[in-house]
Amino acid sequence: MKKKNIAILLALSSTIFTSTGQILFKKTSAIVSLNPVSFLNLFFLLSLISYGLGSIFLVFAFKKGELSLTYPLLALSYVWVNIGAVYFFNETLTFFGIFGTGMIILGMVILGL
Repeated sequence: MKKKNIAILLALSSTIFTSTGQILFKKTSAIVSLNPVSFLNLFFLLSLISYGLGSIFLVFAFKKGELSLTYPLLALSYVWVNIGAVYFFNETLTFFGIFGTGMIILGMVILGL
């Protein structure tokens, strides 16, 4: 049981790092241009590091737990990115966006049972 909990915690950590990377990629998109040098900025570097850490956590989650349990947890990345989009970029969620996010959360609850 303890191994399963560690795998879930690692997978959840992976979703947070991956989502942070996606939010930082969005922030990077406002800075970059066709000039390759424009990619040499802090947001792009942090997004790569965040994605890398998310991948490392995911590998260890797969090592400690069952793929059929840990992989579906990655859907929570959509939830974190939606929250980040509203908080950091003042984006609005439509009814269907909220409904879809709720369905992902419901799916995670059902999976946990």
